[in-house]
Amino acid sequence: MSEPAASAHRAHPRPRDVPGFAQAVSAGQVPVVPHSPPGLLPGPSADRAFKVFLIRLVGAVLVVIVAMGVAKSFHSTWASLLPIGLSWVVFCLMLYWLAGVGRRNFEEFRHGYTTLVLKFGMFSSTRDLRWWITNWRVPWDYSGLWVLRGDGNVISAPAADRESPGFYPSPNRPGRYELWTGCAWAGQYRR
Repeated sequence: MSEPAASAHRAHPRPRDVPGFAQAVSAGQVPVVPHSPPGLLPGPSADRAFKVFLIRLVGAVLVVIVAMGVAKSFHSTWASLLPIGLSWVVFCLMLYWLAGVGRRNFEEFRHGYTTLVLKFGMFSSTRDLRWWITNWRVPWDYSGLWVLRGDGNVISAPAADRESPGFYPSPNRPGRYELWTGCAWAGQYRR
């Protein structure tokens, strides 16, 4: 584990140390990592969804750049608003597309694997001040999960002594589930 991930791991209680963990396990409300590699869920993998997100983002930015060139040729105040409006639409689409990647990744976590590996990052913003300070550089540790390629081949097997990334009873907001990244609580909550 990298030094930032190791220090974050020591600074926060592990999911199994949070009140309500045993009840969540018995109710089937936490990720379950199987002993053998799981099959891939139907549909695009989280890794593929992330690559599609990047392609869409590049395409959307190119549309804004072209719109800026067109707006310049009209020399009109109204025409100059077009790139501004398009930029806002692209920004909102980017957040929506990225959240979709996150939802797919969270589904993979629930089934004990991931196809998308990040060192740092998030799929949506959080109000958690500690991550605002680090510009949302939330660390990830996938050693508690099966890491698979998009074709289902194994990249790495899980370590039995680690909780996998996913939503667990929160140490910060009792009664809520919080995203555990494998080494830190991300400040993203669910009921």
